[in-house]
Amino acid sequence: MSNRSMAKSPISLMVLLAVLLTACGARSEQSQTPTVGPVSTPAAPATVEVGGASRCEPNNLLSQLKDDIPYSQVSLLHNQLLAVRYLNLWVVYPDLNSAPAADEVEANHAQATELAARLSHLLANDHPCVRVSFEQITMTIVDSRYNAWFVGGIGMEDIPSGSDLTEDEMATLKGHVVSSAALQSPVEHPGPDVPPADACDWGMALEGLRTQFAPAGPNVDFYLVIDQDGANVWAQWEDSNPGQTSESFLPGVLALQTELQCLNPPVDVLWMVYTDGAGRVSVVMAADGEALRNPDPSYLVDHLRVIYPEPSS
Repeated sequence: MSNRSMAKSPISLMVLLAVLLTACGARSEQSQTPTVGPVSTPAAPATVEVGGASRCEPNNLLSQLKDDIPYSQVSLLHNQLLAVRYLNLWVVYPDLNSAPAADEVEANHAQATELAARLSHLLANDHPCVRVSFEQITMTIVDSRYNAWFVGGIGMEDIPSGSDLTEDEMATLKGHVVSSAALQSPVEHPGPDVPPADACDWGMALEGLRTQFAPAGPNVDFYLVIDQDGANVWAQWEDSNPGQTSESFLPGVLALQTELQCLNPPVDVLWMVYTDGAGRVSVVMAADGEALRNPDPSYLVDHLRVIYPEPSS
């Protein structure tokens, strides 16, 4: 994405962090909208055992929760930003139409919203520690080509308890689980019609990223979201003692550059979330695709945009 396109990004931190927003205004639903099948909520033990002590540990929850989500491409992370504790879910939902006609777009949005509602209920009730550990669940639902059809969130207090949802509870839940009002239909054809010979797809790039950041804990991951502004890659990684200087997070930034330069569709914006070992956010940065693909790493470093903490004037 060009600098001009980056300038179109919303100023608000909570809007910039699309996966950390709770959107306003529910979408209207159509009676002919396809429905999402029920998602079962398995029984779970009452506590998480850590070092002989019974307590809730977010990192220990991630693997169990992720295993219970019935889709093959899933990213599940947690973090704490501005004193709010988030559980952040990204899912590829293959039943969505990745090339909908104009009259099918709203059905895609509604179907993704219903899945977001069901998955929020699954996560909130999958383990007793979830409601203790997190205050908000944010969700990004994409199709098989990584086009975004839902980006939003819900507060834990708005999610019904219990393993099953009644029709009334589901209707109420969908009223609370709302997508960003800024989310529009994804761009139709991101990237060139004929990719360069050295191009890589998301699967190849993701494998390279996970290799670069290995060994990594469960709260490190990467995912692709294509929206109306183009291709966005989100990266979250951690350090047990993170700093807010370039020396502390620069190795991770350069590793991201190494693996994402070949990606097709080309990255328009790279969003980076750098946390400590407990998920507390230390730095949030963004870089546009031109800087990411520049062969000089110093050019990327010079063009990093620090979003959080807000730079002092």
